Amino acid sequence: MNTCKLRNIVVVGALLSLVAALLPAPPRSGQAKAASIHPRVLADLAAASEGHAEFFLLLADQADLSPAYEMRDWNARGRWVVETLQATAQASQPSLLKALNSPDLRKHVTHWRAFWIVNAVAVRGDQTAAEKLAQRPEVAQIVPAIKLEAPPFPQFPSEFLGNLEGSGERQAPAVVGWNIRQIRADQVWALGYRGEGMVVANVDTGVEYTHPALIRQYRGNLSGSAAGPFEHDYHWFDPYWGTSAPEALPSSASAVFPSSHGTHVMGTQVGDDGVGNQIGVAPGARWIAAFGCCVNNTSLLAALQWMLAPTRLDGSDPNPDLRPHALQNSWGGPGGSLIFNQAAEALRAAGVFVSASAGNKGTDGCGSMGSPGDNPAFFSVGSNSSTGQLSSFSSRGPNPFRGIGPDVLAPGEQIRSAIAGGSYSHWSGTSMAGPHVAGAVALLWDANPSLIGRVAETADLLRKTAEPVFVPGETCGGVDSSSVHPNNSAGWGRLDVLRAVQVAGQGNSGVEVTVVDALGQPLAGAQVSLTTRAPDGRSVTLEGATNSEGRYEFIVAPGQVRLRARLFGYSMNEPVAVNVTDSVTEVTLTLQELPRYTLRGIVVEKSQRAYLPLLVVNSYYPPWSKEAAQPAAVPGHLKRLAAQAFIVGAPLPPASTDCSGTFELTVPAGTHTLEVRALGYEPQRLILNVTGPMTTTVAMRPTLDYAVSDSRSGDVQFNWVDARGGVRHSLSDDSNRWLVLPPDRFFSFFGLPYRSISFSSNGFLSFEYGFRFFHGVVPFEGLPNNAFYAYAEDLNPEANLDYHTGYDNGIYTLIDSDRVVIQYNEVEHWAWGNPETFQVILDLRTGAITVQYLVVSWPDFTTVGLEDSTGRRGVLYSYANSANLEPGLAVRFTPVIGQSGVSCQ
Repeated sequence: MNTCKLRNIVVVGALLSLVAALLPAPPRSGQAKAASIHPRVLADLAAASEGHAEFFLLLADQADLSPAYEMRDWNARGRWVVETLQATAQASQPSLLKALNSPDLRKHVTHWRAFWIVNAVAVRGDQTAAEKLAQRPEVAQIVPAIKLEAPPFPQFPSEFLGNLEGSGERQAPAVVGWNIRQIRADQVWALGYRGEGMVVANVDTGVEYTHPALIRQYRGNLSGSAAGPFEHDYHWFDPYWGTSAPEALPSSASAVFPSSHGTHVMGTQVGDDGVGNQIGVAPGARWIAAFGCCVNNTSLLAALQWMLAPTRLDGSDPNPDLRPHALQNSWGGPGGSLIFNQAAEALRAAGVFVSASAGNKGTDGCGSMGSPGDNPAFFSVGSNSSTGQLSSFSSRGPNPFRGIGPDVLAPGEQIRSAIAGGSYSHWSGTSMAGPHVAGAVALLWDANPSLIGRVAETADLLRKTAEPVFVPGETCGGVDSSSVHPNNSAGWGRLDVLRAVQVAGQGNSGVEVTVVDALGQPLAGAQVSLTTRAPDGRSVTLEGATNSEGRYEFIVAPGQVRLRARLFGYSMNEPVAVNVTDSVTEVTLTLQELPRYTLRGIVVEKSQRAYLPLLVVNSYYPPWSKEAAQPAAVPGHLKRLAAQAFIVGAPLPPASTDCSGTFELTVPAGTHTLEVRALGYEPQRLILNVTGPMTTTVAMRPTLDYAVSDSRSGDVQFNWVDARGGVRHSLSDDSNRWLVLPPDRFFSFFGLPYRSISFSSNGFLSFEYGFRFFHGVVPFEGLPNNAFYAYAEDLNPEANLDYHTGYDNGIYTLIDSDRVVIQYNEVEHWAWGNPETFQVILDLRTGAITVQYLVVSWPDFTTVGLEDSTGRRGVLYSYANSANLEPGLAVRFTPVIGQSGVSCQ
């Protein structure tokens, strides 16, 4: 992307220290390790004019925060999380920091900065420093700074805006906004709950604290009146511009105008001027803010770290007691990336409810959610209109990391809120939907303080009390959104904060469930559910999982409820009716362990194969795996296959077939879905009712598939073909071109012929349709599909035109008699820098695809793989550089149908 949009905004790049989420887990202390220097660090150092560059030391020890989730005291919990994070850093960093200040390294290091939200140290130094630091026992990896670019102002797509005028509007409307009424926040106010005692926040482009609708709610306002006085320590943090009071700030160093984005978002969270402009969901809550979007890595990381333990303006004296209860993130980037998840997990561990906007890519169809909205640690919010329907621009699921997505919808079209200059304006986008949830959390926790810090329980309440929304004609993730709830278009439906408050209750009522086995021993991880009815008659089922002591507590209003528990390997109990009173009711549910049996499977090739999928190859070349098209002579001689088998949804490791094509699984009695996968065959699912030891035969139908091999195994040779003698193409950022093959040539991809091949500036090829943007997860139904990802990243072939010189930055194509070469030559990343040179070789005879890497500068967020036109079948070779891409590597994807089978001989 050439912009970093504030959900309306796309952040390209990531938190530098969260690279840990993308790389293999570093070893714990005491384990043998060899600290690696990332190739891009060496490249940066070699290219630096003075020999010094920025890099980061990722330390081996990372804090375990899981005990925090059992803590109920807000202050104690926050202190423990921060102290644990800081203790981990303090235990492993001192000798390293001492070394950085030693005479041996001082002349090689310009400066350094330590972080504790993840255990890392930022360093600016030379290659000698990097090499010496790599020998330190505390250091697991040395990784480069991660790109984080900001948008120019303004960056709001016109189709998502209403009357955005320079001066805005100041006259108060006659009634509370439709968005507030639709989620029934005003009815919660009528119950006496306006968010008092709660603190909400955003990490955004800053907030104009003097705005009439926000000045009284600002936590730094010591009197609560517009006159102040004001104290900005602990309530505002600006790690980049260094401002001393909350402002609507430019979102990048090059921007001229201040950005109203953060002000508009905060207005929806808490805004109310007391004279009719009731624009906020929780006008009784206080707010704090940090500028973090989106100037650079360090600023965003520092802003998130500050949210865990707010400090004085100068960053001193952190106090976790003053962290917010809810934090909204109306920014993000392309989907399929976990780069923000680790920071959100730390916030959640401290009891902070972290919400994020789902994205504005709905017109791209299914699988269009962005990150971090699709991350497991974030509560994802899509947009609905004033009529309650899903907004056309709201990104659709499924969520590639946790199934159903988004979590809920909230009003996001023509939302009237605050903008800079003391004005108001109507904006649209999921940026505007997300803050409704942060405000709703403030109302809910005000109404029932027992929920404070219980992020998972609160998220479940918001999902299960949402009003179902159906979307005719959409089947994202294979779910019919016109009739199924929840679905992958609208998630659990439209936010209804009144129903959430009613179901949760407003006192100390609830049910504490303990799940035990027949001997009375607690069962951890049991799934428990509670079904109740809201006052409007809607049935609501809340869910959770038991802790290590077999317990789970539901926060629910008094009334009749039904309880159930289930655990793999145990019988599910019959529903238990319980009358919930004004106190916590204790209930014990007993599950009986089921007998376990051996499930033996024999995987064979299907004998009836008269009609195989049509394979298209050039007529003068032999078809692939021709023998696979010949039916087996007799059933007794069916080919035995190498395969993997697993029970769908069960906590059991998969089983592989042995040399006779046989696998074994130990499963409890009951009905299970068995899935078997084999290279070159269609996956098979069987529903089995296991009542004793059983043997089943799984017949696999041959189909077109791709086998992967690389030069590390010796199966592929790196053999660079310089395509610069062919045609040079000058692509712009986020663009694509079509390559048309000669009339007598075509390339077969997933069995279909193509004479036209689209190559994107972002490092991938697509067939049939020309795609410019990519999704980080493969295979996945979200666009693009029918594509080969050679080095999918945010590349910018025009970088040298505007920013940089000295690199070719061209994309070359070369066609000869039996192959096509598409070469990305010194193509830089957006906005500029870190050139990459790689090529894709399409073999017209066999349909094989080889990708070769000559220069690898910055592979941190790359995806390598391929997928078919549905996004359901494909092969992922590398996600976020999991394959450790490096110069001299060649990877080949070879089409196959069937396999030679296995043998014990």
